Amino acid sequence: MKSVELGLGLIGIGREWGNIPSPIPNETEATEFLKKSVDLGILFLDTAPAYGSSEKKLGIFLKTLSDGERQSLTVSTKFGEHWDENNNQSYVDHSYEALCRSIDKSINILGKIDLLQLHKSNPDVLISRDFFRSLDYARKKGIFEFGASVSDLISGEIAIRSKDISVIQIPFNESNQSLEKLIDLSIINNKTLIINRPFNSGKNILPDTTKEEKKITLINSFRFILKKPFYGFILTGTTSIDHLKENIEAFNKAKEEI
Repeated sequence: MKSVELGLGLIGIGREWGNIPSPIPNETEATEFLKKSVDLGILFLDTAPAYGSSEKKLGIFLKTLSDGERQSLTVSTKFGEHWDENNNQSYVDHSYEALCRSIDKSINILGKIDLLQLHKSNPDVLISRDFFRSLDYARKKGIFEFGASVSDLISGEIAIRSKDISVIQIPFNESNQSLEKLIDLSIINNKTLIINRPFNSGKNILPDTTKEEKKITLINSFRFILKKPFYGFILTGTTSIDHLKENIEAFNKAKEEI
């Protein structure tokens, strides 16, 4: 039976992100964090070139795994938004050449890619010849599942109707319900859904919140999302094992209550 699982968004191991950015872990710290995350049962890992050094650190971790351990994971990355190492910032380029270069670089870093998502999707790109040519290129490189990370309804509707796209990633939480329609469409069209920003980039958790209040907020945030029927993953973006344990406990508690 299809279900919803907790996944891990890896932007935080590669660049500053969130309402209150945490220190970026070095390669050793990132490897240890990822190892403990997998040991805790996190099997869906979501990265991107635009996440700074995230792909590189994930690639280092993946090389420590046995074939069986790697097979148990779903490694997702993206293309379309890239990282400028000289200026320490991301930029968007959806041209065929840039998309292919991104695919090659990600394969070189990560090895096998289980899911490739179009980053910074927009309606024009989702119907462009360059995009569909890049999917053919990716297939030749051994990538066979594709998704689109979207932030507007029109892009989401185009992606959901596409026979080439099986996974849609959207932000959704109690403070941002603008893409709720896409959750319903994902069920109708048999698409996998990835929900990011379940805590509104951390804004829903106030700095002076007590431990018990935080626990309740986490459970309520997951419960709000899980009340909507869909199949896929909810991403947490923490870089702290303690925080991840709190998220796992809250997620499991919310699932029990639905």
